[in-house]
Amino acid sequence: MRNIRWQKIRVTTDMIKKLISWSIKNKWMVIVMYTMMIIYGIYSVINTPVDAIPDLPENQVIIYTEWMGRNPQIEDQITYPLTSNLQGIPKVKNIGASMFGMSFVFIIFEDEADDKANNDPFLCSGF
Repeated sequence: MRNIRWQKIRVTTDMIKKLISWSIKNKWMVIVMYTMMIIYGIYSVINTPVDAIPDLPENQVIIYTEWMGRNPQIEDQITYPLTSNLQGIPKVKNIGASMFGMSFVFIIFEDEADDKANNDPFLCSGF
């Protein structure tokens, strides 16, 4: 068991010795490779897109409705039918509603859902 460990260490040190001796013999090749890596690193830093403010919130659509002069009836006539009809939309995680004389319906989609696909049912259904 000890001999195997020493053989691995010997192989590793031999490989490092060979790498160092090759680098000393071919110093111009090492300088060229080093310069190419520096140029590629600078190119990568310049061309990598970085978003200063990442988009971390959940995919959601908020539907706001207001029925002037009918505040007490807005829950029965707008919010409840709207939430019950939106239950069949694919990839919906949660649907919530809040009323303060207005109707807010929050639809939270799964993370895999596409933003365009999230908005399509609302554009096409005439809500």
